[in-house]
Amino acid sequence: MVTAVGQIGCIPYQLARFHGNSTKCNEKINSAILLFNSGLKKMVQNFNGGQLPGAKFVFLDFYQSSSDLSSNGTSYGNYLFFRHALYSW
Repeated sequence: MVTAVGQIGCIPYQLARFHGNSTKCNEKINSAILLFNSGLKKMVQNFNGGQLPGAKFVFLDFYQSSSDLSSNGTSYGNYLFFRHALYSW
């Protein structure tokens, strides 16, 4: 299993220090991660397409999962917990 990189631009540290847009995420970091993940996915497709005969790789797109968590974080738990995590830095 090959796992994509999640939204590091939306981790609590970045949310606490970056206020450049309405989401408060560091979109420069997230854009670089999208570029990396795109190349990683192509590499996995190449491996599964015969570049490594007999091998089977699965690509897990953690970026999309972490996107939902950062967009809808409070639906996964207590708002006060998330607020403390974001502003305790």
